[in-house]
Amino acid sequence: EAVLALDIQIYQEERLSVLQDIYSSKSRLIPEKTQLDVEQLILKNKSRCAVRERIHLNRESGRMLQLCHARASVKIDQMEMVKEGIMVEGVVYLVVLYISSDDQKPVNSTKMAVPFSYTIEAEGISENHEYDVYPSLEQLVVTMADSDEIEAKMMISLDASVFSKTSVEVIRQIREESLDFGKLEAMPGIVGHMVKSEDTLWTLAKMYYVSPEDIKEVNGLDGEELPVGKPILIVKNMEIFK
Repeated sequence: EAVLALDIQIYQEERLSVLQDIYSSKSRLIPEKTQLDVEQLILKNKSRCAVRERIHLNRESGRMLQLCHARASVKIDQMEMVKEGIMVEGVVYLVVLYISSDDQKPVNSTKMAVPFSYTIEAEGISENHEYDVYPSLEQLVVTMADSDEIEAKMMISLDASVFSKTSVEVIRQIREESLDFGKLEAMPGIVGHMVKSEDTLWTLAKMYYVSPEDIKEVNGLDGEELPVGKPILIVKNMEIFK
């Protein structure tokens, strides 16, 4: 029989769609935008640090006859960003319960703080990034070296996440106005546009009051890519005048 203490963490990945721009061929939509600060996960690394320590017992408490139980907890004291990644320094607090040869105190315990240091690999990390490190004890093995000494072997798990802060522009509110039909009527029925590197189906459709599907259909485009440096035809959408 055994009793297990489990620390279970469940993560769910979600993809969010952020509205950054909007237009209509039927009316003039004026978006009011605002800056939104977000954190982007750029690195997730789970490292393992092995720690081994020999613990000498206090001779005044009698000789150790048998090990009964051992438990440990991990605490990070300091984290520092270095060239190789994230340097972590901390302590493992170890408590061992054992049967002693001392008749007045047959069950005894010893406590010890075992220091450790480990560098988590985090390629490309810089001062502009933020990071979190969650420590946990993955494995603990305690054995009797002799009647006065205990050997402890521990495996520490260091779960690191590195984030970069970025700002995205999102639409907070949309104001609707009537189209300038005089301007639209003055536009030619067919326009030849020389595609630039910054052009997209969306920006051209918004500029000429058509839809991306219209541009793709007229020019025989299958995907979203535009032929940079080459001309394409854009036909005026007559539906807006109906």
